[in-house]
Amino acid sequence: MEGGLIFCKDSVLRFRSDYDDTTAVPLLSIQRCLDEDELSILQFFRNPVIIESGTTLSAIFVALQPWQKILGTWLDRDVSAYIAAIRKPSTTDSEFDWIELQKTTTVQRAWHHEKMQDEDDLTEYMNRKGSPTLDFDIETHWSATGFKRDDKERYSISGDIQGIKNVPVVINNRQLLSSYQGGNSRLINGACPGVTVKGSSSYIQGDTSFPFSAVLEAIFIDGLFYYSPQAAKANLAMLTELASLIEETEADGDDVLATADAGNSPVDFAAANDREGTHDDDGAIGSAGANDDDGANDDDGGTEVIQVEVSDGAFDSLFEHMESEQERWEALKSRCSSAGSLPVRIGAIQQATAPESRFIRYIEGGEDDR
Repeated sequence: MEGGLIFCKDSVLRFRSDYDDTTAVPLLSIQRCLDEDELSILQFFRNPVIIESGTTLSAIFVALQPWQKILGTWLDRDVSAYIAAIRKPSTTDSEFDWIELQKTTTVQRAWHHEKMQDEDDLTEYMNRKGSPTLDFDIETHWSATGFKRDDKERYSISGDIQGIKNVPVVINNRQLLSSYQGGNSRLINGACPGVTVKGSSSYIQGDTSFPFSAVLEAIFIDGLFYYSPQAAKANLAMLTELASLIEETEADGDDVLATADAGNSPVDFAAANDREGTHDDDGAIGSAGANDDDGANDDDGGTEVIQVEVSDGAFDSLFEHMESEQERWEALKSRCSSAGSLPVRIGAIQQATAPESRFIRYIEGGEDDR
């Protein structure tokens, strides 16, 4: 079906059709009216998702409960155990002010490292210098991170589920493409309008949407990370014990930790970059003419502009499809309203937004952004 999913603060997952922006019907009611089993949730994996303002992680978990088994199999996580854990009463204070879901693409120079040999010392290997290649590591991931107001740090949400279950969740609808190389190796031209430069990192951003599958991956794979809340609690205890041991060892003056920099110390990229493209004073690849007025290079040497002509009836099949989908939705909505046990929402639903816009360790509009 054409439309989007909405996690609502009353712990219900609803569907809103593209042909009706005033009504949100519980997805479970739709499934029951169509006499479908829990596998029907798979057809919504590509549908975009919004989260209603005030919706907590606990509310999202409860909303997913009707499909917990199939989602647990797909995610390879014990979704049922997480849902059971958040239902337990707790007096634990919330660790964060909000949890944010974000889509980020990073582009970095690919480095070559010799494979570790049996006779290699681990400390020496971890500090061995690598060499830059002509390739780049390009990665896109969906993340779920905890934030505190006026604190520029990003925090992991893996650990004690009781400390995050009542934290509101928001979706950041801005996708970031970032590079963390500065100087002569900077990949994104800082002089181009819309590019933000922060020290050695630079990024561009644009609107994006989160499909249902990405929301699940961000929360359970990137965010919570561990297979179950029991595994998370055990690992948290182990890490706490290890941290205490390290503090005691450092207090005794012993250096037991290797500096795991993977050998990526500053290297002259000039030779490699010169083989790839031109540079401006900012060192950005392929930036010739980037300082011209915005849009100055849009004219491709007087090439004739293509004119679009629309023939009569060209979109008739599309209009027929839209009318058919709208009729189908109206019929389904009527059935769900009369037969469903869960309430249908009528009217606007306010989308959750973050109180502060973040990237890396910067607060946009904060003191370090001026």
